[in-house]
Amino acid sequence: MGLGDFLKQLFGSSVKSALGGMVENAESFADSAIDKAKDAAAPLIDKVKDFVESAKEKFSESFRSQ
Repeated sequence: MGLGDFLKQLFGSSVKSALGGMVENAESFADSAIDKAKDAAAPLIDKVKDFVESAKEKFSESFRSQ
C-alpha cells in the first residue's frame, strides 16, 4: 500500500498543478478576448449612437410636421 499511496500523491499533486496552470491560462485568455472584443466593438457602438440620434431627430421632425 505504501507504493499505491506514493503514486496517488505523486500523480495527484501533478494533476492539481497542471489543472491550476490550465485554469490560469483560461482566465488570461478569457480576459484578453474580452478586452479585444471591447476594443473592436467601440467604433460600432459610436456608429449606433449616431444612428439612434439621427433616428430620434427624424422621428421628432415627422411628428412636428403633422
